[in-house]
Amino acid sequence: MNTKRVVFTSASTFLIIIGAYLSIQIGLVPIVLTNFFIILIGIVFGWRVALLSILTYIILGATGLPVFSNGKGGLAHILGLTGGFLLGFIPLAFFSGLAKGKSIILRVLLPVIGSIILYFIGVPWAMFVYNNIIAPGGNKPLWDLATTLKYTTIPFLIPDLVKVVIAVAISKILEPVVDNFVNN
Repeated sequence: MNTKRVVFTSASTFLIIIGAYLSIQIGLVPIVLTNFFIILIGIVFGWRVALLSILTYIILGATGLPVFSNGKGGLAHILGLTGGFLLGFIPLAFFSGLAKGKSIILRVLLPVIGSIILYFIGVPWAMFVYNNIIAPGGNKPLWDLATTLKYTTIPFLIPDLVKVVIAVAISKILEPVVDNFVNN
């Protein structure tokens, strides 16, 4: 790995951390800019930097550093309600990274595919954690799929699509600048 890629990966990991701190709490799962930065990083730098950045982010959080939304960290957070979404960031980074240098349609489509996979990992994870860890201790009603989607997915679909569109627009400006820097 060359020095420029190490710098890009470190800076990208920092942006992902910043994205986690930029959050709006709505219910149990906050709207964060983490996925926006993952998509942007993937499209601009490619899948290798995006994957290394998100893996670094998850490892930093797993060690207890407060890098996740609302300044959380630790294995308990990864194993908690939003842990599946954190792990879902990995395919989001990969698919967004595949969009580097592609047409506008693929720059939108690949991150959307990554986001769908993120939800396919995060939703059942959240339902499992809620039904087996959170609800039994508080005598709360269990979540069925519709309830889980109500709290973990539906409020985020439009904001996530807007994040994809904005990331694609910004990538059209940043990608040539970054490519020029890398090649010189």
